[in-house]
Amino acid sequence: MNAAHLHITINHFPVICVLLGILVLCIGHWRRSSEITMVALVLFVLAAVVTVPTYYSGRNSSRVIRGVEGVVRDITRAHSGAATWAYYVTLVLGLLAAWGLKQWRSAGDLTSRVRGLVWIVAILAATTLARASLTGGKVRHTEARPDYVVPTEAPEEAGGPGAPGGAGDAGGTPVTP
Repeated sequence: MNAAHLHITINHFPVICVLLGILVLCIGHWRRSSEITMVALVLFVLAAVVTVPTYYSGRNSSRVIRGVEGVVRDITRAHSGAATWAYYVTLVLGLLAAWGLKQWRSAGDLTSRVRGLVWIVAILAATTLARASLTGGKVRHTEARPDYVVPTEAPEEAGGPGAPGGAGDAGGTPVTP
C-alpha cells in the first residue's frame, strides 16, 4: 500500500466524524444531555487523531501521483492548501474537545464558553474539511472539475466501458469482428 492508497482509504473518516459529531452535538443540545454532548466531543477527538495520518499520507501521495496522466499540478496545490487549513482547524477542534471532556469529567458539564467555542470550531472544521474534500476530489475525478464537458455520446452507444462486449463488460459477452 502506497501513500496515495492509504490517503484515499482514510481521508473520509475525519469528515464523517466531524459531521456526525455536529449531528450528535445538536441532539445533545436539543435533549439537554451532557452525556450525548460528550459523545460528540469524543467524535471530534477521533477526527483530530485520524486527521494526522490523513494529512501526512496526502502530502506523501503527491509524490506518488506526480506525472500521472490527468493530474493537474494547480489542482493538487489547491487541495494541499485546503487540506492544510482543514488539518489545523480539525486539530484545534480535537484539542478543544479534549479540554471539554476534561472539564466535563471534573465539573460534570461544560461551561457555556467552551460549548460555544466547540460549536464555532466544529462548523469551521466541517467547512474547511468540505473544501479540502471538494478540491481533493478534483485531483482524480475530472467530472468534478469546472472545465469538465459531458460527453455527447453515452458509453453504451460508443462501445465503451459498460457497453455489452466493451471494456467494462463483466458478462463475458464475446466481441465478434
